[in-house]
Amino acid sequence: SLAFISFSLHLFIFYLPYFFMNSHIFMCHSLFVLLMFFKTWEEALEYCRENHRDLASVASQTELTLMHKELGKSLVTEDVWIGLRFLDGNWLWVDSQPFEYEAWSQESEVDCPELGRCAALVGVGSSLTSGNTGLQAVWTSQKCDQKLYFLCY
Repeated sequence: SLAFISFSLHLFIFYLPYFFMNSHIFMCHSLFVLLMFFKTWEEALEYCRENHRDLASVASQTELTLMHKELGKSLVTEDVWIGLRFLDGNWLWVDSQPFEYEAWSQESEVDCPELGRCAALVGVGSSLTSGNTGLQAVWTSQKCDQKLYFLCY
């Protein structure tokens, strides 16, 4: 037991400088991991698949509300990528989940978006959410080559 604690402390001390040198900040929650460094949607997808499971999908209002509340606790005001992309005329989840639940902001181009659009969860401090009481969480359609924080499973 003492050897394990000593080994864990050595690992922590060894990786601590690496953590700060690379400035990759992340917050782990029960259902997802919030990565607080900027990547395009494609880069975020690749990162999630290599280091976790996938970009986060949102199957219900409950999941969306929990994610948004966690962003608020983490003081994240930026929009964050989720695993939703517009391909071949349809919005598709990267994990092949059926697209049955939607939570678009009124400002999003969801009916007929241009190619290269991906979905992001609107940041807690955004003008789309700041005037809402009850912390209403919404998605927005954005160009996939923008660099945002992202959520992985």
